[in-house]
Amino acid sequence: MNIEQVSQIIERLERSTVDDFEVEVDGFVLRGHFSSRAPSRSDSSECPAALSVSSAKPAALSETTTVKSPSMGIFTTVHPLTQATYSIDAGRNVAAEEILGFIILGSAIQPVLAPKASILHRSLVEDKQIVGYGQSLFELG
Repeated sequence: MNIEQVSQIIERLERSTVDDFEVEVDGFVLRGHFSSRAPSRSDSSECPAALSVSSAKPAALSETTTVKSPSMGIFTTVHPLTQATYSIDAGRNVAAEEILGFIILGSAIQPVLAPKASILHRSLVEDKQIVGYGQSLFELG
């Protein structure tokens, strides 16, 4: 769990009526309690929640997985037959085996899959970019 995820979780919960929460993401557990439920949280001096984060594997915070191209060809986020578009926006959660895009070579279409459930840290290629076999396409963590 990284700071962006914690921030996103807190922002969502601030808009709810939840007072106590526990969220598990990738083996990390975030627990919290909102001390007050004032209608406005515009006062930045007020701490919105008491938080604790725990993990059975703290080293996972720094682990990064690189997703590599399964073949050479043209990387695209749009399936050429169905026109379904796949998001490669940094910061979003991805599921294990989720399609991140496709490599097209001639009439062959090969999906690029996330090897594990994770966070998409950054895309290393642009849509419609020519890529080589084994080229790094994404960083997950």
